[in-house]
Amino acid sequence: MGKSALVTDADTRLLCCDVDKTLAPCVSQLRDIGLSTPEIARLLHVAPLVLVSPKHVSRLAFYMSFLGSFDNVHKAIARNKSLLGCSIEDLVEPNIARLRQCGLTVRDIAQVLVLVPRLLAGSQERVEAAILRAEQLGVPQGTPMFRYALVVAYAIKPETAAAKIELLRSLGLSSGQVAMAVAKMPSVLAACEDRLRRAMDFLTKEAGMDMEAIARSPSLLKFSIEERLAPRLKVLKLLKENGLPGGNRGFYNMACLSEEKFINKFVRPHEKSVPAIAAVYAAARVGKAPAGAAAS
Repeated sequence: MGKSALVTDADTRLLCCDVDKTLAPCVSQLRDIGLSTPEIARLLHVAPLVLVSPKHVSRLAFYMSFLGSFDNVHKAIARNKSLLGCSIEDLVEPNIARLRQCGLTVRDIAQVLVLVPRLLAGSQERVEAAILRAEQLGVPQGTPMFRYALVVAYAIKPETAAAKIELLRSLGLSSGQVAMAVAKMPSVLAACEDRLRRAMDFLTKEAGMDMEAIARSPSLLKFSIEERLAPRLKVLKLLKENGLPGGNRGFYNMACLSEEKFINKFVRPHEKSVPAIAAVYAAARVGKAPAGAAAS
């Protein structure tokens, strides 16, 4: 089945449209707002009615300007197929104005719209409920994390958030430490239970971190143990055992670096002093011990 068949299957109204009077002018308008032919083809898979509705085209132009790129617009529409059917004047703009009152920048709001487009295209009551729940998570308006708290508050049911908070307490964090972790990274409440259990176990037993340090560094809970945390901890221990620079660095700072920066800062500079360091790190990332290395 070709692309045209997929589009016409989405809405039979397209079959009744005059190519010259309706479809061609709409395609021309899409080009006028900056869409390329491949982008128009991608758009039609998620919003075929843009070919028959001038209102949809004008709303698309608004989102292109507000979100800054076609890729962001495509993501938002893919997550809410009815986005272009919602009034900008009656729904979206008032909701944007309300979030501006909460201290969010235009860029912050654009990020929220891409992640949870139904929130911005919904009623003002829906937005007010999300604002209230975000504050109840312990993230004040006007703080850098408030936009993420809004996303979590809208996307996660209250009972799910409450269950995750209780789980974190059961894993050793105090109520105050849980509040600190959520305020620093609201998305911790979206992590699956198994990931949280395994990460807490690794950080306390292997990395030797206390609960206060974990609460202050909740981003560690989102990293892969096998691909990031365990391999980097091996490197940290090697540096410490050999008395090399970096061996006394905190694990959090080391774990948060990008892969390139980590290798350039903690692996390559020490290959002469510890010839096996690169092999140990590479092998640890795929769950193996390097050839000739003793098991730790």
